[in-house]
Amino acid sequence: MNRAIQRVDHKQLTDDLRPGFRRLTRNVDEADEAIQEAWARWIAKCDPLVDDATIKKQLTVIGRNYFLNRERKRRTERRNQLNLLQLRPLFFAPDQKDKQLTELLYALEKLDPLEREVVEKRQYQPFAEIADSLGLSESSVRRIHSRALARLRRLISDA
Repeated sequence: MNRAIQRVDHKQLTDDLRPGFRRLTRNVDEADEAIQEAWARWIAKCDPLVDDATIKKQLTVIGRNYFLNRERKRRTERRNQLNLLQLRPLFFAPDQKDKQLTELLYALEKLDPLEREVVEKRQYQPFAEIADSLGLSESSVRRIHSRALARLRRLISDA
């Protein structure tokens, strides 16, 4: 008997959450995914002996945070891919389209983490901001960037 009641409450709470998540995600499938993830995380961590209003609030916060974190990751991945595409003209002639991105990714992986970070940040930030964020002088950041680009050119030409 208790299981049937819990299923009804689960279904009712899910139905109550769905419109808000659809407004947040602007996509039916992503809304349902966020709700399912919220339920999974809530079941794993939260106290089941609370009222429905509290459960609904907790599920809303968990699902919202899940969706926003996933969107941040997607945005970062898209920005990184865009940055890599913007780097292409620095190293390749226009007629070499097929293996450019693969070679560039391979070469970027061989850079030191600091060099890679400076090269990637330089696509959308001035040297002064990069220096502030890394705690280095602007001249050091310029030198790291210059050496990293030279190393990338060597790595790509050797490939």
